[in-house]
Amino acid sequence: LKRQADSAKTETAAVRKELAAVRARLTKAEADRAKAEAELKEEKQMTGRLRATGGKFKQQAEESEKKVEQLEAAVKASEADAKEARAATAAAEAAAEAAAAA
Repeated sequence: LKRQADSAKTETAAVRKELAAVRARLTKAEADRAKAEAELKEEKQMTGRLRATGGKFKQQAEESEKKVEQLEAAVKASEADAKEARAATAAAEAAAEAAAAA
């Protein structure tokens, strides 16, 4: 019985450690997503200002539009990473609860 209790404690500690790592990954993924969204917003504003000047800055506006497309892709990727991290966090939390209940 003592061996089972020690084993359960070890398993619970391992699950908690994994949960902490998954939560850290989620925090980073959400921070990356927020950063990408902020960069995207800023670049969209820059594109709008360049377009408003007319043909004078046409090349810069086109470059800015390309960057907007790249940033939109980065936002989508970071949203997917955050979604995956949230799912992993939920799974790790369930494992932690199961280990604690055992």
